Amino acid sequence: MGTNVRRLSDKVALVTGATAGIGQATAVLLAAPGAVVAVNQRPEGEPRETLRRIKGAGGERVTVGAGRRGPPGRTAQ
Repeated sequence: MGTNVRRLSDKVALVTGATAGIGQATAVLLAAPGAVVAVNQRPEGEPRETLRRIKGAGGERVTVGAGRRGPPGRTAQ
């Protein structure tokens, strides 16, 4: 990344669909400059790989479960 990249250390990003593809790549890219990334996935989604990549980029992460039934859950990682 270039030297003009704005630091995200005081920001929180909520990334939906972060268990694969573009959502996963976005979560990792936001974590690298310091954003806390809240990873949103459906109950059947598997966020472990995304969380591992965020940690590898030096980021802090939180999972936020989303579903159509019942209240959403929040788990600090």
